[in-house]
Amino acid sequence: VSRMLEFLRSLDPPGVGARDLKDCLLIQLENMGLGEGLSAKIIAKHLDKLEKRRYDLIAKAEGVEVEAVYQAVSTIRALEPRPGRPF
Repeated sequence: VSRMLEFLRSLDPPGVGARDLKDCLLIQLENMGLGEGLSAKIIAKHLDKLEKRRYDLIAKAEGVEVEAVYQAVSTIRALEPRPGRPF
């Protein structure tokens, strides 16, 4: 089953077969080569703060400037939370 899930997650568009929103967005970032960046860290660890737009708390927790969080959020906003929507 895990091999089939891995295969399903590799299909196009990126994010298909994800278990939840977090997984979907992380798959898309990984596909873009940003799987280790600040955007991925925000999704993995601070999705609740992101939803509440608590960028100051995210910046403090990650030890970065708030401007870096704004840039990472801009990347996150460009992702598709429902990758099958266009079809």
